[in-house]
Amino acid sequence: ITDKVTGELYGCMGVAVDMNSNMGELGYWVGPAYWNRGIATEAAQAIIDYGFKIKKFHKINATHFTYNPASGRVMQKAGMEKEGLRKSHVWKIDRFEDVAIYGIVNPWE
Repeated sequence: ITDKVTGELYGCMGVAVDMNSNMGELGYWVGPAYWNRGIATEAAQAIIDYGFKIKKFHKINATHFTYNPASGRVMQKAGMEKEGLRKSHVWKIDRFEDVAIYGIVNPWE
C-alpha cells in the first residue's frame, strides 16, 4: 500500500488464494503512523473489487485478533460481514488469541 503521488510505503495487503473453493483470504498490515486515515479501508475495497471482478472469486474472507477491533471496522467498511469467532485459535507470543471471522460473497454472481 503506497501513496498514489509520492510512493511512500504505508503497509501491505494481499489475498491468499484457495483454488479448490474459488475463495481468497485478505490479509494486511499498515504502519501505526498511518492508522485512522481510511488507507486500509480503501486498499481493502480495491482488493475485494479485484478479487471479484478480475479473479472471479466466489467469496473473500478475513480474520483479525479480537483485541484489535479497528481491523474489524476496516473489514466492515470494506463491505464484509462478521461471520463468527474462533476462540483461542492462534498462538501469539505467549498465549492463544481469539480471532473474529469476516466474509463477503461476490455480489456479481
